[in-house]
Order: sequence, then C-alpha cells, then structure tokens
Amino acid sequence: MSHHCIQSKIDLTGVETCRRLKAIDGCSPKVIVMTGQVDSVDAAKAKDAGADYYVVKTSNCKELLSAVQKILIP
Repeated sequence: MSHHCIQSKIDLTGVETCRRLKAIDGCSPKVIVMTGQVDSVDAAKAKDAGADYYVVKTSNCKELLSAVQKILIP
C-alpha cells in the first residue's frame, strides 16, 4: 500500500482537493481533511466531498493520530 501526503495550494481548499481526488476513476484514496475551520458546516462539506476524516488544526495530536491509525490499520 502506498501513502501520500498532499498539501493543497492556497487557491485550492482541502475540501476541493478531496473532491477532485475522489472523482478520479479508479482512485479511491483515504483522505483526512485537516483545516483551521471549526464550523460544523465545513465538516459536512468535507464529508460530502468524500473525506474519510475531518480534523481541526486546533485539536490535539491524538485526534489526528487516531485518524491516521484508522486509515493505516483498518
């Protein structure tokens, strides 16, 4: 299994990056959207875009680590 980390450009949000990745035929990557937005509306947008996990940058490292572990160790 190959793992990659993509940091989106300033003009492309994490949600839009997720949407584009999930739209590629034959591509089904696991995606963690990490954002500074705490709004539940943004979390819903990420989920609608196909994000597997949504982590707020202000949250502790345990939340991010948990999301990564769930992806790497199904």
